[in-house]
Amino acid sequence: MPTVLAHVEVKRELPSIATCAECRRSYRPRNEEQAIMGLCDNCYEDIKYPHERVISVHVHARSSRPTQK
Repeated sequence: MPTVLAHVEVKRELPSIATCAECRRSYRPRNEEQAIMGLCDNCYEDIKYPHERVISVHVHARSSRPTQK
């Protein structure tokens, strides 16, 4: 007699509004992974797709005229 294996996947309903575990902002989870991790869109993207921080430097141009003393 053949044996049949059935794998049942239980889909949980996503909460309509949740609170981010990292920054404490309210958000609507877009997928089950985000809901399980409990992270808002910004925190979820930072963890899922890490990137290097951008360092910005502000430089002031010097005047071409010599300063008189």
